[in-house]
Amino acid sequence: MREECANVQTAAAGQLNEPGRHLFAVYGQHDQSPVLTWLPILLGLFASALVALGSCPVPRSQTVSPGRALFLAVAYVVVTVGISVCVLATSGIVLGRRRPEISVWQVLPLFCSVAAWITPVVAFYRRDSLWAVSAASVLSVFGYRLIYRYHLAIGAGEMFPASAE
Repeated sequence: MREECANVQTAAAGQLNEPGRHLFAVYGQHDQSPVLTWLPILLGLFASALVALGSCPVPRSQTVSPGRALFLAVAYVVVTVGISVCVLATSGIVLGRRRPEISVWQVLPLFCSVAAWITPVVAFYRRDSLWAVSAASVLSVFGYRLIYRYHLAIGAGEMFPASAE
């Protein structure tokens, strides 16, 4: 009982013993969970897929002029990419995963290209077109590059150290 009282008095006086310093040092560090690290990317791409499915302008019951079709296509992609980037940024801020060693400019262009390629895959799929296969192939290449670049940016190679045998 006296030891607890002494620990409280030293903490109140601003002097921490070794376990107390260790607790404060651990408290200030971020969780290195791979799930939390990848969650902003996954939420952004999930939002992109939901927006692409929900706002897909294909198929249309009426005929559309070429100018209007081009406008619809560009607006569809811009809205989808814009919302997915907003979800990426918001979830990154909320989860507190904005670390200085991760440059947004390393990942953002590939993230935007993956989000943009989700839209033609959805549009072609909704039309039962075989072009969905080639669009999905391009999407998979950009998705692979995004995963690889983000993996390098977060230093995930250091998260799983090699076993010392």
